[in-house]
Amino acid sequence: CAWIARLLCFEQSESVLVSDLIEKSKQLYYLDEQSIAYAFINSNEENVQECIASLLENISSERLSAAFMLLNKYDSNVALSWFEDANISIRELFVDGQISLLTLLINQQRWDQALTEVNQLIQDDLLSTTTLKYFTALILLCSSVVESARNQLLIGVPILVRNFPFKSDIDSISLRKKAVCLFRSVANELEGNDLEAVRKIASDYALWIELNDRES
Repeated sequence: CAWIARLLCFEQSESVLVSDLIEKSKQLYYLDEQSIAYAFINSNEENVQECIASLLENISSERLSAAFMLLNKYDSNVALSWFEDANISIRELFVDGQISLLTLLINQQRWDQALTEVNQLIQDDLLSTTTLKYFTALILLCSSVVESARNQLLIGVPILVRNFPFKSDIDSISLRKKAVCLFRSVANELEGNDLEAVRKIASDYALWIELNDRES
């Protein structure tokens, strides 16, 4: 309940539901997630630094993720600067923080850093959720094509584009092969799920790479 409340607190219209969920979680048992949820609920642009300081009085992957997500809620550049200045590894973040970091790097088109981060997740076998696999696959794919073509991939599968500018070096070919495996994994995991649209997109990316990448 407390974890759901933390996610919902980004929506102002859900404030009553958020409070009800936290109270429900307190009736069941105490969780650190309740304290994290309260930090989100009580934060605003003026006191966000105080909320972060309170969160980080005790360190855990959940609290580090919450601190990053809370900063990102108000200023994505500040959030990214904090992550870098604090010398935090993506390995130290809880999965929601990992996803938030990757989506921020994609939005800011910081591809070199994004590739570094996903390589750490792959190396340590930390791709624990379908969402994390999807964004990792997207970053691998985008990193394997020329930079000017990456926005086309973010819009969707460029089915009608001929001779897509894939990079042909060995590392880029390897990235695309990994991306195909992850997109396939996402599609398989979402089989029979309500997220049919996402399943189809993942499947289409994998098939498109296999049909159009002459190098692999």
